[in-house]
Amino acid sequence: MTLTARGSLPARLRDSARARYLTAGSLVVISAVSVPMVSGAFSDKQRVLAVTADLPAGHVLSRSDFSMVEAEAPSSFVVPVSEMTQVVGKTLRIEVPEHALLAAGDVGVFPPAGMAEVAFKVAPGEYPPELAAGQRVAVMPPAPAQGGAQPGPVATPGAPVVGQVLSISPDPGADDAGSVVALLVLVASAGVVTAAEGGSLVGLDANGDAS
Repeated sequence: MTLTARGSLPARLRDSARARYLTAGSLVVISAVSVPMVSGAFSDKQRVLAVTADLPAGHVLSRSDFSMVEAEAPSSFVVPVSEMTQVVGKTLRIEVPEHALLAAGDVGVFPPAGMAEVAFKVAPGEYPPELAAGQRVAVMPPAPAQGGAQPGPVATPGAPVVGQVLSISPDPGADDAGSVVALLVLVASAGVVTAAEGGSLVGLDANGDAS
């Protein structure tokens, strides 16, 4: 649902557990199995927190991440301005899009249970130039060395590991302007990603196909 917010672009209300949006003009009925019942309808307008930029999972919240808006929203979902000090310094457990209202469920333990954060070093040209936090990628192992033994561990053969980009930063130890990409992957796949260092990253679209 698009919410009228004073002093900023329209704010958006999400079901943070599924990163879904309520469509403008009507309140979508959502199964009680996936989302708890909201007591009452919409509260009166209140001053709440909206984020000022796309924020990746694992981001540590600061005051500069927020704008203060006035909106009509279910009070059990949103974080009021009066509780800003309680979320500053906390970690996002999911990615939150720009202009979305911050929900209490967005903040929590990171990485989530069963997931691990892995640093993956890549050389220039071995990842999409438009790669950004929040994007899904496939981790491709390095090509086998020609005419000699492998210099290090070899990634386990099989389907490429799929992960989510958390951040991209320059590799301080690389002479070739390489980068370090922080990836969120399944714990069971973390070892495969580590063994695939020296390989490449392929961007994936919403359907899981190479983009």
